[in-house]
Amino acid sequence: MQDLQGSIIIAAPNMLDETFAKTVVYIASVEEGDGVLGFIINRPTNLCLLDIADQLGVEATEPHASARVFRGGPVGNQHGFVLHTPDYEDMQTMRNHQRGLNMTNSLEVMRAIAKGQGPERFRLMLGYAGWGDGQLEDEIKRHDWLTAPFDIDDVFSNDGEALWDRLMGKLQIDLAGYSDVSGSA
Repeated sequence: MQDLQGSIIIAAPNMLDETFAKTVVYIASVEEGDGVLGFIINRPTNLCLLDIADQLGVEATEPHASARVFRGGPVGNQHGFVLHTPDYEDMQTMRNHQRGLNMTNSLEVMRAIAKGQGPERFRLMLGYAGWGDGQLEDEIKRHDWLTAPFDIDDVFSNDGEALWDRLMGKLQIDLAGYSDVSGSA
């Protein structure tokens, strides 16, 4: 399961859970005994940094005031997270040197972005997706999730649900071949 860390998973076409239907998820952390931490990267909200800046006590200026906020998942959706390039780091940064993608969940990163002093590329998110120990592995075995090649441009894509379609096309999945029921036979 450790090999999933830093990977991209895609909801299978037959995913019945509306929370995850047609989602693309970046797996940020896999810890034995703790489970998996991931972020939905293709569900934009109607919010931008400017909308949440007052709540955070920061002043947002362009060019990042209009940066879109994404729904990272159904858990802890009052908590902000930032996936970003490694050109920014603070005490709360979780590093993935192999992928060139870090995750930070501190007010400091939000302040830096708002002032134009943060990472070059970033994705603002509210909430995360979490799986208990062995849960995601079981869901992958049931074909609820497909793994896709990692591409940092996908993480920062603004394609929304079109990203799911594009990645399914890259995997050359025949959508007509999927049944409407998830699970194993």
